[in-house]
Amino acid sequence: MPAGADIDWAEFFALYRALAVRLALGITAHPALAEDLAQEAARSTFERARAGELAVESREHARNYFLRAVRNLAASALRGRRGAGGTEIARAAPSPEPGPLDLAAARERDAGERLRALLGGLPAAEREALALRYLEGLSYREMSARCAAPISTLQARVEAGLRKIRGRIGNEDPDA
Repeated sequence: MPAGADIDWAEFFALYRALAVRLALGITAHPALAEDLAQEAARSTFERARAGELAVESREHARNYFLRAVRNLAASALRGRRGAGGTEIARAAPSPEPGPLDLAAARERDAGERLRALLGGLPAAEREALALRYLEGLSYREMSARCAAPISTLQARVEAGLRKIRGRIGNEDPDA
C-alpha cells in the first residue's frame, strides 16, 4: 500500500485549503496568486503521495509537508516576482498611515536583519547546516545525502550554530 493511502485526500485538502491560502497570502499579499499556489501545492502533494514518493507517517506529517510546499512556492513566486503562468507580481502601494500589519511587517523585517547578521557571524559549515535544516526543512538524512556528511556531524553543526546564536542573542542589549 503506498504511503498516505489511508488519508482521504479530498477531505484533507478541504480541511487545510483555507489555512494554505492564508499562508500564501501572508507571503505574497496577492489573493488570486495565493489561491493558485495553494492549489499547486495540493496537486503536487497528492501526486507525490500517489506515486509513493512521499512517505506520510501521519495526517500531521502530511499537513506539515503540504504547508511547507505552499510556503516554498509562495516564497519562490515572490523572489521571482512572477506568479502562476508567469504573471508579473506588482508590489502593493504603501498605505499613507501604517496599520498593525505594516508595523508587524516592520518588526519581522528587523528580526530578519538581526538573524541575517547573527547567521553571518557563524562558520560556513554551521550556517549551511542551519539553512538546510530550518530554511529548506530537510531531515538530517536528506541533509546527509546532499552534503555527503554523517548525520552526527550535521546534528553537531546545527546544535553548535544554535548555541552560538542563542549566546549572541542573550548578550544583546534588549533596548538597542
